[in-house]
Amino acid sequence: MVLSGGEILMQRDVTDWVARIHAMGLKVKIDTNGYYPDRLRELLAKEPPDYVAMDIKTDAAGYDKLVGKKGSIGRVRESISILASSGVDHEFRTTLLEGYHLPSRLLRLFELVPMASRYFLQAYRPAPASVGDWSGYEATSPDFMRLAERLAKDFGLCVRVRNL
Repeated sequence: MVLSGGEILMQRDVTDWVARIHAMGLKVKIDTNGYYPDRLRELLAKEPPDYVAMDIKTDAAGYDKLVGKKGSIGRVRESISILASSGVDHEFRTTLLEGYHLPSRLLRLFELVPMASRYFLQAYRPAPASVGDWSGYEATSPDFMRLAERLAKDFGLCVRVRNL
């Protein structure tokens, strides 16, 4: 069972949810944006899910502006560290916005990704009723996805592409 967004770790009782799901004999995947490192740490210590997927949205310099919250990059860095050292099966992932994730920004973003971790690049696909900051972006092209993959591999990351 997948527990996801908005942001599932906003829910203070997520550890109880995971325990109940495990008690039913089901596996649990958590999707998180990394904004709640203390809750992630508690969850991983008390009732670790079977898999965690964490978004790394942009480079450190652009994080606060992109997500609209001051101090977000510190929380995200802490969550990256917690997850990478947890022993829980996990992945990091970035949904690419062509025109925003320029090659120079991608190289700075890759600095946030732990080298030994599983990392996925995902193509952005606009929803029919996209609103907000991403509403003006087109679907990410296959050519841009291949470029980003090549940059990530050249950087030394173990990367795969989704939604190509």
